[in-house]
Amino acid sequence: CNQFRGLTDQPSFYTVWGVTSQGDIFLHDCSTTEKELRAESVAAHQRLPVGTGATPITLLLNRGFRPGCFVSISGKIHCNADQFHINLQTSRGTDTDIALHINPRFCEKTAVINSKKKGIWGAEEFGQLEVLSPGDHCEVSVVCDDKDFKISINDKFWYSFKHRLVVTKITHVVVRGSITVDEVTYNHGAGERQLTEWYWRGLGGHLQRVQGGAGGVTWGISHDFHVYTYTGATGGGLYKASSNDAGVQIMSDVRHMYVWENQRWNPVTGFTYRGLPTDRHTWSDQTGRHQRAKESVKLQSRHWSWTSEWCVDYHTPGGVDREGWQYATDFPLSYHAHRYATDLVRRRRWVRKCRVSTSGPWQQMEKVALVHVSVSPECAEDGTIPVWGVSVTGEVVVRLGVTHNKYQGEKWKLVPAECPMCSVCAGVDGCGVWAVSKDGQAHLRLGVTKKTPQGVQWVNVDSPGQPLVEVSAGAWSVWGLDRSGSLYRRTNVLPLFPEGTAWEWVCGSVASFSIAADGSVWAVLDTYDTEKGTVQGVIARRVGVS
Repeated sequence: CNQFRGLTDQPSFYTVWGVTSQGDIFLHDCSTTEKELRAESVAAHQRLPVGTGATPITLLLNRGFRPGCFVSISGKIHCNADQFHINLQTSRGTDTDIALHINPRFCEKTAVINSKKKGIWGAEEFGQLEVLSPGDHCEVSVVCDDKDFKISINDKFWYSFKHRLVVTKITHVVVRGSITVDEVTYNHGAGERQLTEWYWRGLGGHLQRVQGGAGGVTWGISHDFHVYTYTGATGGGLYKASSNDAGVQIMSDVRHMYVWENQRWNPVTGFTYRGLPTDRHTWSDQTGRHQRAKESVKLQSRHWSWTSEWCVDYHTPGGVDREGWQYATDFPLSYHAHRYATDLVRRRRWVRKCRVSTSGPWQQMEKVALVHVSVSPECAEDGTIPVWGVSVTGEVVVRLGVTHNKYQGEKWKLVPAECPMCSVCAGVDGCGVWAVSKDGQAHLRLGVTKKTPQGVQWVNVDSPGQPLVEVSAGAWSVWGLDRSGSLYRRTNVLPLFPEGTAWEWVCGSVASFSIAADGSVWAVLDTYDTEKGTVQGVIARRVGVS
């Protein structure tokens, strides 16, 4: 399919990256979309049949008239002309709504621009008539913009008329009066690609996180915390047929599969698998809502293989006792490692490792293990691109010497912090570098400039009430995500006060998110309601951000 669409070249700098929950890697090249839209716009240019050119003429705009569309009417004004008019209306009748009425009146030496809704004309607006005279040839063009119609006469801008009606209801153009029409040109434009219409191009490899930045530099982290850089090639894995150069490398990844064992306290027998009717399954996933026995966990494909047997996980977040159990008053509540008198339930996590062998356009870095990475969306003063990361021990590091021709850079430099971190974000336009510590607090790196991309010092920023897991910034816009999936926006982020003043709740059910360099907000939503029902794990772009 990639070859059919001609997508075998290296993606551009304007690429959106995505990784599925299974570790599959996809990208959408926005520059390719722009090329397709331009081609569609050229193909959308058409001449409408005008016959002899005698008026009245009513022509169908078969693809509607929305922002981005235009129509042009050229003809000769009669020598003894009194007036003529051009209408953009919602049907072909004479009693229909008119979104735009252009009416040059030579006897009154003025031009009236108006609209009509439900049989009632609106307030008249007037334009200069010096550009039109009886006996002249003329061309009147109307371009539909987001907020108004832009009218040109003989290729010169003439008037701007704000929308009064919904422009998408326009279906016809009508010409009446003392003019003979030579040509009507209509272009419905290419419109705007909806996210559901985007083509996502698959790449070989298996990663947990992919991050792109300035100069097309793209890094990724696998589930076993190995760091990879994108080589610029295509293919690999399932896409071997579209591989185009030697940039495709052999790679592997290790995942941990988990199941949870749940028990309830019985005063007679102690902890037992027999619980209340509303309790969790004996064996379940982390949420407890879905039954998941060890025997039901299967490998994803023939490329995967088990590397261990099931065993108790003694590294479960929150701590465990000597047998791997965590305790709580009830199942939906928080868990801890030691049992108290009020604790009536317990759980423990079992783990089994599996490995995948595949290939992809990814070059593994030196022996370094990171849990998070962020590629700066802008270059430093010396032309390098800072790449920030968080090690498995919570240390913040920055990769120096990275360029668009040298993706792997030269060396790591430690950026000391007072507490261990779990995520980091390299912002743009003075937003600085943000990080989140393991206790859920946000931290801003001050003094980050193109001249000193490593910054000067960290300052603590309060959390929104719940521990944060990630902060992202771009174009003086700072957003944060907490552990419960709630998304927040930082208010009053200013050049003189980059840390802002407070967190403002935006929405919930967000699994992950990212802020582009232009400030646009992208997210993966846990659930999303559509006309066909609720879907899970969808990519969404927030609209109306200002």
